Amino acid sequence: MRELILRARRLLVGDEAHLARQWQRKTAPELGEHRRFLRRMRSQPGKDRILLAQVGAAWIGLPQQELLSMHGWTTGSTGSGKTFLVLGILLQILEGRSTPLVVLDMKGELAALLLETILPALIADGQEELLQNLRIIRPFDADFVPWLRLTAPEPGVSPQIQAYNLAAALEESLGADLGARMHHVFVRLAGLAVELNQPLPVIADWLSAPARFAGDARRSNDERLRRYAREDFPRENRASLEALRARLDSFLFLPQVRSALSAGECMSFGSALDHGVTIIDLGNPPAGAERVAKFWAGVLIGRLSRAILSREVKDNSPHCLVVLEEFQEALQRFQAEQFARLLALARHKRVALLFVNQQPGQLGTELTKLLRTNTGLECAFRCNYEDAQSLSHAFPIAAETTRPAEARLALARQMTRLPRRSYYLWLKEASFRAQLVRSPRLDLGELQEEARGVLEETKGRIRQGTVADKAALEAASEPAMRTENQPDSGFLVPEASAPSDFPSLG
Repeated sequence: MRELILRARRLLVGDEAHLARQWQRKTAPELGEHRRFLRRMRSQPGKDRILLAQVGAAWIGLPQQELLSMHGWTTGSTGSGKTFLVLGILLQILEGRSTPLVVLDMKGELAALLLETILPALIADGQEELLQNLRIIRPFDADFVPWLRLTAPEPGVSPQIQAYNLAAALEESLGADLGARMHHVFVRLAGLAVELNQPLPVIADWLSAPARFAGDARRSNDERLRRYAREDFPRENRASLEALRARLDSFLFLPQVRSALSAGECMSFGSALDHGVTIIDLGNPPAGAERVAKFWAGVLIGRLSRAILSREVKDNSPHCLVVLEEFQEALQRFQAEQFARLLALARHKRVALLFVNQQPGQLGTELTKLLRTNTGLECAFRCNYEDAQSLSHAFPIAAETTRPAEARLALARQMTRLPRRSYYLWLKEASFRAQLVRSPRLDLGELQEEARGVLEETKGRIRQGTVADKAALEAASEPAMRTENQPDSGFLVPEASAPSDFPSLG
């Protein structure tokens, strides 16, 4: 009877040895890939490596120099864990003490965590040298005036280029073109303001007083500009000039904006690429002034881009990391071309760009292709189904897959249901496909406890930065217009009982 049962079983399900061989043939490529992944990226905590994830008990990471030699892109929906991954990377880089860091945050959450928790905790742990070259740019903080004299001449950049950048930023902030006539006037007045190092609000004065513009233009080295001020500007249509002045006044009405634009000088992005920590927080604009943040983003990204592309690289030039958090909020109509040039040339200038945003669909097809092609590391957290489909078609699948469409459909479905902190890590030059990993847990409770030990005077220095003329850091005239940073995303503060998976600050 037993023999009959075994024979029937073999007829129905096949020989067990044969089934085992089939399973081995099916899983061997995947297991081999996973072994190659662990062999390539298994790491131990240390200042020469940046930890990115965990797989079981194994740490996954890259040497810091390798990470800083490629561009990265991190995407994921709110609450998926991408902010913690980026914050963990920045914490490790700051602990290393040697890499210049620039963070431009359009929402303000990452900047607030750095300023209120990470930097104070590191300083409390003995890294007082962070205060030596700390640049803080918060245009909407009414308590301090940032160095943002945007008409300060940039080394190696013509006044005309700066003027066109200012015109483009103004148009984006207004949400409409200036029109050919007003654009023609603005770039000439802005060019003179740059040449004479006059603050941007002077343009509004010139528009209302043509005689003053003509008098100041006599000091220009550009004969065409002097002739324009003398002969053509007085004949400009007064209605157009008044309309241009009204557009300028629409974002100059904030005292913080006027004070920043009239500061003694502009922060040097060239210096920021070479040493220190620079944090640009464009989040939390006053109600009704959201477009002003887009203006700041346009001109500051323009200055940063020109500083990167004109950087003179020497043997001792350090690698620099530039983080663009929620950068889709800063995108302008012609930004894709600017980022394409940056992505192509920044690595040769020893600058790594880390782009962070919620959804690839926010960026448009052209920019998404540029990022996917030019970034060496991609981290994809939980996302919506539309973005998951796009990612599943971008990620490579096993060559042995007999039904690729079904495999991609299963991957897309999985990406919409990933637990918090789980993500696909894709190192594009490696011999393995994107691997499902889990980002290390960062214990903010412990860091916040460390930060509480910092003196209030030191916290004030962190908030205003230390690379500035103290005379320029005067209180603005209307502190009541200040908007407090109040991040309310639940994923920013983990459970107090959760231990930290990152190495301790000590």
